Amino acid sequence: FKTVKVEFADTKVRERYEQLTKDIGAAMNSYRASLNKGGGAHQAKAYFYKLIGQRNDIVYNYQSKLECVVNIIKKHVGERVIIFNQRNNVATKLFWMLYDVPGIKPCIMNSSVRRQQQYRIMKEFEQGTKNVLIASLSLDEGFNMPTIKTAIVLSGNSAKRQLIQRVGRVLRKSSDKNNANVYQVYLQDSIEEKQAN
Repeated sequence: FKTVKVEFADTKVRERYEQLTKDIGAAMNSYRASLNKGGGAHQAKAYFYKLIGQRNDIVYNYQSKLECVVNIIKKHVGERVIIFNQRNNVATKLFWMLYDVPGIKPCIMNSSVRRQQQYRIMKEFEQGTKNVLIASLSLDEGFNMPTIKTAIVLSGNSAKRQLIQRVGRVLRKSSDKNNANVYQVYLQDSIEEKQAN
């Protein structure tokens, strides 16, 4: 299990992240105050979640983090790799970043993929027609493919159960595998760093 820390180097983006974090604290205080006053709680709660969404967008879409994932995958060309991720838009970005890389044949699996198409994608991945499976909000439960040797956990949530399930997909024993590579990629000095440690 390897944790890979990506530096939060873009100053403007980092400043925006820090401002959103301050605003989230203020919004939480406003929400609590509105509960005591008996009015405005709905608007305060909506604003709080809007700010959290904006901050998560920064963390999940941080370009250097996505580039780090691509570099890890390049080290494992010829293997089947699975990427666990929280956002469909990030899965799409990674797909296009990997699309023209020699030896990489990516595919996406998410909750909007219909059952018949899911079977086709999984069969292609199992047979090696596709060798990088980018899963967003899917495959956390009921997925079993012990021959996978490499997994990347990207932008997961704070639930330890989810991380254990994702890592377990790759650590299952198989007759043609002696070890597995599991990477957890996170953004330094962000909410992800607390989750990764």
